[in-house]
Amino acid sequence: MPDPNTAEEGVQALAEDWEHFISRIAALGDKRLLAPIGMGPGGWADETYLKLALHALKEVTHHGGEIGLLRDLYLREGV
Repeated sequence: MPDPNTAEEGVQALAEDWEHFISRIAALGDKRLLAPIGMGPGGWADETYLKLALHALKEVTHHGGEIGLLRDLYLREGV
């Protein structure tokens, strides 16, 4: 999917990505969600999918806050 060019497209992309994220987490089921990920890229092999999901949500909120701050600063500057 190309990057959104409008606020409406951005909100739609966010909604679609959120649904995809939630459905993938739900598909794991409780047992797999709490089990170690196993081999794969990065340092997550010994961690659980639950921890990875929580990390992803933390990153989204952190960077979403930065985006909101930058948007507000640009609006105040009239950019």
